[in-house]
Amino acid sequence: MRIRFYSTLIALCSFCATGIGQAFEPLDPDDVLVVWDFNDASTEDHAVSLSHGTQLDFVGEAAFSSDRTGRSGKPGDRALDLGRNGSADNPSFAAVTNETPNGAEFAEKLNASNEDDTISVAFWQRWHDGQVGNSSSVWFTSPSAGSGDRGFQGHVPWGNGTVYFDTSGCCASPGNRLNGGVSVSDWGEWHHVAMIKEGGAKQLWINGELALEQSSDAAPLLLDWTGLVLGQAATEPQFAFHGLLDDVAAFDVALTENQIKALASGTPPFELALSGDQWPPRISQTFPPDGGEFYPVYG
Repeated sequence: MRIRFYSTLIALCSFCATGIGQAFEPLDPDDVLVVWDFNDASTEDHAVSLSHGTQLDFVGEAAFSSDRTGRSGKPGDRALDLGRNGSADNPSFAAVTNETPNGAEFAEKLNASNEDDTISVAFWQRWHDGQVGNSSSVWFTSPSAGSGDRGFQGHVPWGNGTVYFDTSGCCASPGNRLNGGVSVSDWGEWHHVAMIKEGGAKQLWINGELALEQSSDAAPLLLDWTGLVLGQAATEPQFAFHGLLDDVAAFDVALTENQIKALASGTPPFELALSGDQWPPRISQTFPPDGGEFYPVYG
């Protein structure tokens, strides 16, 4: 078992320099604003963040996916399934707002972070059958921003295949919008997305590689954010994402290249906040316990 343990651990930790220490810089746990991994389906109609316990409510077809259909495909891994039919007549999304449990606290944390004009948002996504349409994957609402309360959002991609990363309104570049084509051949596969805003600079990373960037002139983040919508444009349900989202996370710092690459290699978001003496994570059990492929369960 010991040989299998270490060989599996090294395979899982592709960014560990020696197999016992990570190559990325650990975050302060307080820098993790929210992490939804969607693995605990016991709550049925909502997900609870691993950080701060923020509740994300499901609407319409939004639901936990079945076991083994999360990004890793391993036992215990689920995702958020937004369905295939989200529309104006069938709004399907997940949201946290000022009115949902812990929503006001979440908005307060977001706006406190925005005072530094810095935020990072990361997630895995997969379109059902690769059928890309006009949609939004993530949308932070800001009433003063206009353009559908567009505080921070990502069309990943829009129906024409272009990715749009908007902040503090729409759609002037470079003040609000960073956009362009990205090297993705099949949106029906899992892809990791990281969206970074730090002062006037913005970056969009796909699968651990820098895809789009601007170095200056982005307008400051606004300070009246009220929540987050996953799976559709906040005020336009006809622009719905038909697919799966997994490991959705927000941080109040600009993630570094190594941290982004670690996430894109499969490191769970909250493990970015583990210090060196806590790495690798404690393994509480193995699955299955009676033989078969070795799979660690973190605890």
